[in-house]
Amino acid sequence: MAATVGVRGGKLVDASGVDLSAYKRWRSADHERGAGRVHLLDPENAEKTVCGFPLAVIGGQQVASVAGVTCRRCPALVVSRLERDERQREWNAGVEAAQRKAEAEAAERRARYHEYLKTPEWRAKRRLVIERARGLCEGCGINAATQVHHLTYEHVGAEFLWELRAVCDGCHERAHAPGRGL
Repeated sequence: MAATVGVRGGKLVDASGVDLSAYKRWRSADHERGAGRVHLLDPENAEKTVCGFPLAVIGGQQVASVAGVTCRRCPALVVSRLERDERQREWNAGVEAAQRKAEAEAAERRARYHEYLKTPEWRAKRRLVIERARGLCEGCGINAATQVHHLTYEHVGAEFLWELRAVCDGCHERAHAPGRGL
């Protein structure tokens, strides 16, 4: 029994309405169990059918693209691939949306942080941290402290003073250097 229903809207479709007209057909050679089936050629690998038979093994020849597909697995696998591809597109769209949202949230946090660094509250905390270090870098212990580094950004705006360190420019750059972890 053919798995292909026929022509709809000028296109050859299977029972579920999937367009099969873009697929080339291959009729496998006759064998001891009867006539060979008409398969769909795999567009990803021209040396085999969609259902996985290597053309060199099943023999046969290419037939006209209007030939009815008698292999039941080929159209089902085309549908399965189309569904897989659609799920992958949906997944990718979700990942991209999540990335855009995360990037927007990060940009918003950075903007709030940079505005906070301009406030009198930050200037007061900064002054206390540098005074605590007696003006000396807490990173190298040699240079003058010129900046205050956050050990964590969890409490930005309501930091504990122990979350802040007085550092020189060189130590601050080193603290923010990529790959500084273990």
